[in-house]
Amino acid sequence: MYGITRVVERETGIEVAWLETAKRAEKQDLFTFSELKEMRIQIDDLLEHPAAYRVDLQERKVYRSARGGDSF
Repeated sequence: MYGITRVVERETGIEVAWLETAKRAEKQDLFTFSELKEMRIQIDDLLEHPAAYRVDLQERKVYRSARGGDSF
């Protein structure tokens, strides 16, 4: 799981970016609004507090940290 470094709202969803530690490169993926709704992610909160979220690449899901902020 990677901590989200920034998010950008697009027409079709939210572009989520994270820092891949092994390669020290920023990666990103677009999650549609319907995907985020299925994951029960509050879009406004994700946009306001991206550091409180993590992305799991194996499951291709976004999670809110139980403790919020930089808890991982």
